[in-house]
Amino acid sequence: MLLNQRPLIWIAEPDGFCAEAIQILEAHADVVARAPGDQPLQEAFGNCDAMIFRLGFSILREDLSANQRCRFIATPVTGTDHIDEAACREMGIAVISLRGEREFLSKVPATAEHTFALMLALVRRIVPAANHVREGQFNRDRFRGTELSGKTLGIIGYGRLGSMVASYARAFGMRVLANDIDEDREDLSAGLVFCELDILLDQSDIISLHIDYNKANHHFAGASFFARMRRGAFLINTARGALIDGAALVEAIDSGHLGGAALDVVEGEPDVCFDAPLLNYLQHSERLIITPHIGGNTVESFQRTEVFIATKLIKALQHG
Repeated sequence: MLLNQRPLIWIAEPDGFCAEAIQILEAHADVVARAPGDQPLQEAFGNCDAMIFRLGFSILREDLSANQRCRFIATPVTGTDHIDEAACREMGIAVISLRGEREFLSKVPATAEHTFALMLALVRRIVPAANHVREGQFNRDRFRGTELSGKTLGIIGYGRLGSMVASYARAFGMRVLANDIDEDREDLSAGLVFCELDILLDQSDIISLHIDYNKANHHFAGASFFARMRRGAFLINTARGALIDGAALVEAIDSGHLGGAALDVVEGEPDVCFDAPLLNYLQHSERLIITPHIGGNTVESFQRTEVFIATKLIKALQHG
């Protein structure tokens, strides 16, 4: 970039992008807001100094070049498994995200709220019941659900989202167990107990995943995990799809060992394979709910996170 030349920032997922965030960017840079279309990402990276996108792209090593013009990739999300960060580091490309921004993210409850929405929808059988009425029927006896009050919720990963979900659970009169990689983590809130994973799996009526994804915990929830869960228990996942072995989950639900599952994430997204066992099973099971990664997809969440990431990107460009 030439001296005094304004950097060019490309917003690659412009639909609904926050106007305030765009104003922040335009005060310091030239901004292009359009999807790359059929243009190869490597070519797109050659035409800008920074690119912003959400979850609509997977950035692979072959998309990157050490001598490319783009030196900053910004994404207003916490999980960055859609980006090959090792390749970015090798090529001197900075990845800017919301990961680790705990103070800021404590004011963004969207995913925690959606977690609880999925939990209620699953145990009260709301989706099949609503579809039943849409089909012109009205038989309440087909959809007897179960209550959350008095049940035990197991939270795996007691960080920002896990703690939010725990607070909602306590408001519903639930007992809360938590397991976290940080063995020294403490929470003195009434009704919360930290325990070993096996104890949590054995005692929880509902389990909610809130851990980061990495290669070490690929298919963290597989056949052994499900076998250790209480019979009839429910699983919620609003973290990352690859934490779950989809085929093993289908088997656990279909056998009757699990009462059902509600997921906001699936392995391989955004390029979802609808012939995969999990997506295929969805077509004929009332005990599985899948939403298209909408946990953080609220007007308020997008506004807050896009303004924050725009400010963070400008600071990085100014100091980079």
